[in-house]
Amino acid sequence: MNLPLRRRLLILGLALATALSLVAATSSEQSAIDAVRALEEGNRLARENRLDEAVDAYERGWDPGQPHPTLAYNLATTLHQLDRLPEAVLWYHRVGAREDAWRDENLFLARRSLGSQQIDNHSVWSWISTNGAWFQTLAVLAAWAALIVVLLGERWGTGRIVPLSLIALAVLAWGSVGVAGMLEPRAAVLLEDCRGDLGDLPAGTEAWVRPSGDDQFRVLATPVIVCSEDTIALVD
Repeated sequence: MNLPLRRRLLILGLALATALSLVAATSSEQSAIDAVRALEEGNRLARENRLDEAVDAYERGWDPGQPHPTLAYNLATTLHQLDRLPEAVLWYHRVGAREDAWRDENLFLARRSLGSQQIDNHSVWSWISTNGAWFQTLAVLAAWAALIVVLLGERWGTGRIVPLSLIALAVLAWGSVGVAGMLEPRAAVLLEDCRGDLGDLPAGTEAWVRPSGDDQFRVLATPVIVCSEDTIALVD
């Protein structure tokens, strides 16, 4: 049976997507197992008061693609005990958005000890960042709509024009997400003091930053301050 080329490519694409999904699921499961093992090892070391080793154990199990809130919280409190407060602030944020009175109280205490700043982001990109999942969903829906148009085009005899529309929609969808990703500010914590010509920011400052080239980040503050990559840790 000879299938049209576009239909064969569609079947091949679906098979590839299925295979990639299975690989991603396996990788995700292994990441979760590694996180649990690291959590158990870190907890054991912490109980033995071997805090520096506990920090290393927790960090080995951390996967940014599969965040483990309990691992992040235990790492944050261990860093807090070691008086490594800027790092503790970072990991308290990495716990995620779950409601946790103990996390909030510890974060408050770390902030008070540091006397650091919290720089809010009121730009339009903050709103886009907050609602980023909706934009990505719209991009996926646009891609599926284009695929449906292609299939209908084969039935209605408009197959010559439709592939160009598919390419245009795909480029538009991925380009929009990519541009948003480059322009949207990222939540970050300063691990060291940042001193620049336009002002100083102490370690522990929570800010919104954007890459500015040459291994530097532009802190969205007034006045604008540029910090080296070594002094900045992104929350996500």
